[in-house]
Amino acid sequence: MGRRQESEKQSVEDALRNVSGAGMQDEINNIISDCILIIGGFRLMNLPFTLLRFYNQYAMHNVWSSQSNRIGDLLMKSRWTRGAACQLVAGALGMASISLYAQTLLSLPAQPLSSALSELASKSGVNILAAASLVANRNAPAISGTLSVPDALDRLLQGSGLTAQKTGEKTYVIRLSSPVAAPSANSTGEIVLATITVAGTAAQPDQGFAATSTRSATRTDTPLDEIPQSVQVVTNDVLKSQQTQSVADALHNVSGVEIRNKAGLAAGGAPMIDGFQASVTMNGNLAPDSSAALTLPMAAISSIEVLKGADAIISGVGSPGGTVNVVQKTPQATPVHEISLQTGSYGDWLGSLDLAGAIANDNRLTYRFIVSGETAGESYGGMLGQRDFYVAPSLRWQSGGTDLIVGFEQHTYRTPFTPYALFTATGPLVFYPGLGNQQAYTSSNDTSVHYDWTQKINSYLTFHSTARYDAESSSTPFYATLWGQLSPDSTQYYGQASTNHSYSTTFDNNLQAKFNTGPIQHTLLGGVSYQISRSDSSQFNNSNINTFPPVNPISIDTEPLGTWNKTISNTYYNSFYLQDQITWQRLHVLVSMTRPRYWSNANPTYAAWVPNVGALYQLTGNVGLFVNAQRSFAPQNGFLLEGGEVAPPLTGSSLEAGLKFDLFDDKLSGSIAVHRNSYINEVMQVPSSIYEIVIPGADTARGVSIDLSGKIIAGWNVIAHYSYNDYVLPSQVGPYAYNGTSRHSGSLWITYDFQRASLRGWGVGAGFWARGNTEAGPDPTTGQMLYVPGQARVDATVYYVGKGWSARLAVKNVFNRYLYGDGGSGEIEPGRLIYLTTTYDF
Repeated sequence: MGRRQESEKQSVEDALRNVSGAGMQDEINNIISDCILIIGGFRLMNLPFTLLRFYNQYAMHNVWSSQSNRIGDLLMKSRWTRGAACQLVAGALGMASISLYAQTLLSLPAQPLSSALSELASKSGVNILAAASLVANRNAPAISGTLSVPDALDRLLQGSGLTAQKTGEKTYVIRLSSPVAAPSANSTGEIVLATITVAGTAAQPDQGFAATSTRSATRTDTPLDEIPQSVQVVTNDVLKSQQTQSVADALHNVSGVEIRNKAGLAAGGAPMIDGFQASVTMNGNLAPDSSAALTLPMAAISSIEVLKGADAIISGVGSPGGTVNVVQKTPQATPVHEISLQTGSYGDWLGSLDLAGAIANDNRLTYRFIVSGETAGESYGGMLGQRDFYVAPSLRWQSGGTDLIVGFEQHTYRTPFTPYALFTATGPLVFYPGLGNQQAYTSSNDTSVHYDWTQKINSYLTFHSTARYDAESSSTPFYATLWGQLSPDSTQYYGQASTNHSYSTTFDNNLQAKFNTGPIQHTLLGGVSYQISRSDSSQFNNSNINTFPPVNPISIDTEPLGTWNKTISNTYYNSFYLQDQITWQRLHVLVSMTRPRYWSNANPTYAAWVPNVGALYQLTGNVGLFVNAQRSFAPQNGFLLEGGEVAPPLTGSSLEAGLKFDLFDDKLSGSIAVHRNSYINEVMQVPSSIYEIVIPGADTARGVSIDLSGKIIAGWNVIAHYSYNDYVLPSQVGPYAYNGTSRHSGSLWITYDFQRASLRGWGVGAGFWARGNTEAGPDPTTGQMLYVPGQARVDATVYYVGKGWSARLAVKNVFNRYLYGDGGSGEIEPGRLIYLTTTYDF
């Protein structure tokens, strides 16, 4: 016999050794040999040999123990009889087990047991029942390979003290291994982990305030507590509980994040992490531009993730602060029929429809259809109100190892400018863009098509490919704004109108391999990203000098006396990346190397090797210590160096170390980390010179951040953060520089679901967001540094969640405080806002 037959023989011998008599051992060996030869030829109708072991260990156990003497007589019969009996047993087992032991190609990451069981139910098309108390606070190991449902359950439940019992054709019940303590299948504490189809290739969406895993930081499904990097996730439950109105609003739940909206002109704002401008991605891939992701309506968003550090493998061109990733909803088999209506301050009306489910009974073809529309009578700054329309149909096909999502998006919106304050030595002066012109807004349109394809080649290799095409356009009617104060009583006013058209195509293709080298597990990833963008823009500019403070309306010469400037540009980006996730017992190491390359029709090629490395060691089951060192890359276009030299690429470096922890039986997750981020080779203007210079070590930020999210006790959910960030600019800039970053910031949001039966369904929530003062730049007449004062905002909500419907009343800025935006630009935030949202699941 060959090596495999010897192995199979030994397995059967082990299974039968304890149930046979000692005097029958030789005859048993003969039968085993005969069966092995037969199985080697017929392979039990291609059934894995584990079925025969299962039969011998369990199905035949009672036969051997109760009928050993009678069976012994049968075993002593002729070799032909033994061979025929073996064939009959093998054939019967094969025929009876074809449907019961149908196999599926599985690859499940290490994750909470409840999530693993749900994902197994989804992929295998079965129902799994479990008592909530049994699966809570238990983790499941990673499994992969072509497995039957019983085999997969055995691996997931190994060492947990639980076992799976088949109670129907497609139903399994999870019970305690001890039959005395096993709960009843009809127990009120038992829940059904229904057959579901989950978003992307990740596990089911996180429930509650605490997330468990992400694929954005590594491009692979990885538990958060195994990633050697600060990653914070604002889950969909947090977004709903706060009645979040925008991505910018949601990001105030994360440490070190600010949203800057310079003079109120940027749609969606510009997120900053630890003082550096953040890269923005969609679904873990490069976005055409930041506004495409940051202006998405909340009905389209599943969660929002913040990745700290200079991770070039994810963000491509970026800074050492980090990356904001917006995760969109995708098709799923679990039915969703949700319609929502919101009314709020300033005549705001918002309606949305979210539909999802299976098109066929086998759940292979699923869909998602999202529509959202919003209109407001006016903005809080007195301009014409917001308009927003979004529609996104998508389909998903899952069969065997194929997972393909295709989708279309149409987003048309109008964003009014926000008022802002000019800070002077005598106090702030409120300034309204448009100076009396209500048409101070930007109109935008974004049409896109995309696909996301995952193909499991075998149990070790997975191919992943994504592509997205965006056609965007925007226009701004003529408006006036303040350009710069010339003296205490006069200033220059600036008039502008603009149009822009851009077209971008983004591809990302990678191959993932999972393998072991001895006791060390590897998840190796190699891929290529590519993006091409073409744009043409036209801009009209004019200005004049008038009195200060401004007196509405300010008259500025319009288009006939001005000029339109047209610019056409083509930009290109590609990168090759290689990453290895290494796991050895409690140690998790993440290493990567990226080669980004950027060029355009008007600028030279920039390229650099960008390495990253990080390690996390799990001190206990609930505490992990991590450290990482990362690099970022960005081109520096349009700078004039002495001698006509080309400016080198702007690189960044980040160092981070900290702890990740889980409290209260893994219901509350958090992290505490210290960081040091800095720029290298930053180009800066030299005073009294037409040339710029390169500074080897430039902007530097040092600080500490604390993040916390999850459930404290039954009914109590919390998400909170604190950040200290000391951002320092290089001394060469002198007194004219300011960093626009607060040293201290923090937030707290708590909700409580009433537990008494008479109040079941009702809940309340409250919280605050606060930051310290921020530099607003020097006074133009005295040179004295001016500051935006520190501030705090309090929000509150009351809600009722019934069967199939819910209603939420939220109050933003409860005490109607006069607030300013982030970054020292003086953007004025709205006063008290009230929103009432009702949702019906039909």
